[in-house]
Amino acid sequence: MFNRLERDTFNELVQQRLEVEYEPVIHIGSRRLIPDFRVGSTYIECTANLKVNVKGPALRQRFRLLRDRVPFSGGIVVTLPFLVPRYKHYLGMDSEVVTVQGLRKIMKD
Repeated sequence: MFNRLERDTFNELVQQRLEVEYEPVIHIGSRRLIPDFRVGSTYIECTANLKVNVKGPALRQRFRLLRDRVPFSGGIVVTLPFLVPRYKHYLGMDSEVVTVQGLRKIMKD
């Protein structure tokens, strides 16, 4: 795993007995997207990037591209507690933004 947030996210998904793919390579035309995780057709990105004004729109664009080109049931951003509202601002209703603990609830639903 690249960092602690990814490791904690992976551990949470495994504890829920979900089939998790780490860093799947998705080819879309000449582009190659590598989300942090895929669970079925749900894509999960982990970030603690403080430059939310840059990272947030990039994640929104990535999820939209995935939604338009591959089987896609949802996008989830896992971040630190104090960054959740900031990422929600940029991602809006397009995807879920949660902490690792919040991931437990939405993946069970």
